[in-house]
Amino acid sequence: MFDKPYEFKYLNSQKAYGELFEKKHLLSFRSHTNHRYIVEVEEYPYDFYGIKYYLKANANSDDRYRMLTGLNQATRVIRTCIDVMLYFINEKNPLASFVFIGAQLQSEDNYNNTKRFRVYTRIMENFFNPLKFSHFFIEKSSIYIILNKSKLKDDSEVLQKVEKIAVEYYDIEGKNEEE
Repeated sequence: MFDKPYEFKYLNSQKAYGELFEKKHLLSFRSHTNHRYIVEVEEYPYDFYGIKYYLKANANSDDRYRMLTGLNQATRVIRTCIDVMLYFINEKNPLASFVFIGAQLQSEDNYNNTKRFRVYTRIMENFFNPLKFSHFFIEKSSIYIILNKSKLKDDSEVLQKVEKIAVEYYDIEGKNEEE
């Protein structure tokens, strides 16, 4: 089901000013129906990266991360985002860890255990080996953290640092729970 990613292209990166993240990387891919998606990878301190994606047609909407496309391409789009994450680990930064949020759907009224978060939670351990990565989540905020265990060896407090950044960035409160 999650075995057919789309081919993605790395577009560029831009330094960020006045943000919690240091740099934003932009990537894109086209679906088999020729719809273009944009993937934003935000680079944070402590070798952490946040990943977001949206349909390019929704780029100007404030709700672009929350919108359902109706194109029935979710499994391939999610798998492509996983491949982007693996690309960053394998090609850009072997200490990379990831944090992302299961954005609430327009029909959901809060970020507590969103539908997207529940889907992502079921998928991630299949692609990020628990021997190399620890998986943490903040269910009431639908935040998922994939922590590179190599980074944890270097900095035993990295999880707390990243959790603080995630909670500040998304302006939500949370408490981590190990899966």
